[in-house]
Amino acid sequence: MCGVNGFWNFRNDSSSEELNIDALRMVDTLRHRGPDSSGVWVDPESGLALGHTRLAVVDLTPTGHQPMQTGSGNGILVYNGELYNTEELRQRLESSGVQLRGSSDTEVVAECCELWGVGITARLMIGMFAFAFWNFNRRELSIVRDRLGIKPLYYTNGGPGFDNTFVFSSELKGIMAKGGGSRMLDASAISSYLRLGFTSSDESIVKGVRKLRPGTVLTVRPDGSESADQYWSVHDVAIAGVNNRREDAADSEILDELEKLLRTAVGSRMISDVPLGAMLSGGIDSSLVVAMMQAESTTPINTFSIGFESSEYDESEYARQVAAALGTNHTTQIVSGSDAVKEMPGLASWLDEPIADSSILPTFLVSRLAREQVTVCLSGDGGDELMQGYERYTLCVDRLNTSRKIPAPVRALSRPLLSAATPIATRILPWLTGRSRIDVGAKLHTLAAHLRSDSLAASYEAMSTITNPALFATNGIQQAARTGESRLADLQRPGGFTDYEFMQLIDFGAYLPGDILTKVDRASMHVSLEVRVPLLDHRVVEYCWALDDRFRTRDRTSKWALKQILKRYIDNRLVDRPKMGFAVPMDEWLRGDLREWAADTLATDVLKGQGIYNHNAIASIWSEHQSGKRDWGQVIWSAAL
Repeated sequence: MCGVNGFWNFRNDSSSEELNIDALRMVDTLRHRGPDSSGVWVDPESGLALGHTRLAVVDLTPTGHQPMQTGSGNGILVYNGELYNTEELRQRLESSGVQLRGSSDTEVVAECCELWGVGITARLMIGMFAFAFWNFNRRELSIVRDRLGIKPLYYTNGGPGFDNTFVFSSELKGIMAKGGGSRMLDASAISSYLRLGFTSSDESIVKGVRKLRPGTVLTVRPDGSESADQYWSVHDVAIAGVNNRREDAADSEILDELEKLLRTAVGSRMISDVPLGAMLSGGIDSSLVVAMMQAESTTPINTFSIGFESSEYDESEYARQVAAALGTNHTTQIVSGSDAVKEMPGLASWLDEPIADSSILPTFLVSRLAREQVTVCLSGDGGDELMQGYERYTLCVDRLNTSRKIPAPVRALSRPLLSAATPIATRILPWLTGRSRIDVGAKLHTLAAHLRSDSLAASYEAMSTITNPALFATNGIQQAARTGESRLADLQRPGGFTDYEFMQLIDFGAYLPGDILTKVDRASMHVSLEVRVPLLDHRVVEYCWALDDRFRTRDRTSKWALKQILKRYIDNRLVDRPKMGFAVPMDEWLRGDLREWAADTLATDVLKGQGIYNHNAIASIWSEHQSGKRDWGQVIWSAAL
């Protein structure tokens, strides 16, 4: 995996030396993404500069060096990703008369872009990628992102501080390294982050800087004009699938077809010229990926997992059992709050923009653990979105159905009544249930929001929301965000979609690229580890959207088809167990090992300087959490980042 960046000064008023200096500075910020080599290319006549840092995975020779010009010299590419149908495209190029110099997928992508154009090339590619291609003859720069948003790509076209300049980079910090850009925060993005824990799939925390939408080619011209081509859309794929359901197909037929498709996706992602392994949590998704990897391998594969000292959060024993059943070479690391404290000083810088998903810590730690032995890892990310794996789907439908049976005047009283009950319930319910992992206040807040919701989208947003920013954000942030903020509740439900499918579609468009894939990319690339996600092969996604709902959720049990396939590889008892999720004991850590870090980060003088949080509200939240009156762990963690 690699880092790409570049810029185009439309005024063309920079010397070759100035272009080089800016390009090298951008490259230096992405060394962690590609420690093996780096390079820049500048064209003073156009005011264009491209930069690249390389993590060598396939074709370790200099023929894979970037930026890479095509054989004719009419195009140049900087590319981050892995192409899994390289040989197929190589053969097509050679049959068209193109002579290739090396064995890297980068060269294949570059020559395809020149021969067939960037848009057609993107449609032909199977893999994860983000790249930029400069066409000398057309004087056009195109930037491209893969279908699901696995690999990141930020850009700005004349944003604050970047007048008459187009800038792009794999990470936000790369754009900021160009120099001259404003670091003004985007109030809408901040509001989205405070509500959902991440920014949307096309905005960033910095005003004027955007993420390229998944499945999009953006082409820029010398006058600064741009045009976007969405070559693949999960929204369109989902609608096509739902309208062409496999309702009459037998269970055995679907399971056989899906297993074959998954084996192909996994097998293609095991091609590597460097050591390879897998992240194994012990859950359904990662266990299935590892099972198929081991079935494809003649030797034990390397697997890695993270566990916690707190037994309520520790899934490592399940991972160990799965590894033993499959015969992998397994490594486990048990994590404590003190381990987390050591990582906090640098967390904000390598995260780039905040992600309130506390599992970023174990994701980083398992990535670092794996990097000690391998350079590439496969993971089970995407399985929950693919097969309705989140418990919140069922909870949301149940609560919405219940609220609709309650008269509107009664529902209107829900918020004050539930708020009044929160302090008592917070102390009593954990004692009655014997479960400490209950954020009663958050659950009652969510329930009140459900009772006020009149649509599935609004109800699902309530389920997905961390908390209401009005509780702790400054008035300025709240007011500035209202006009530009996008909300899940505003999304329109396509015809024919079941409740579960609609929530699944929402997650594919928001949570998956905004949280899950961003988290995995930042955590893994910080330690120069490439992570591949076979469950998000676009052919698998397209196939699964055409399945009848019963293959995803059956008898209120999610991931039915994946579980049936996994049972072909390991014992049923390792499959039929409650879902835990990759959570951390954040509420405990913020009262213990992380308390001092959070207190320093949320000090009144610090918050006043930021202008984002109401320091009095944060102080109240902090006090309630430390006293045990209420679990504000998620809110405190979000604010402290």
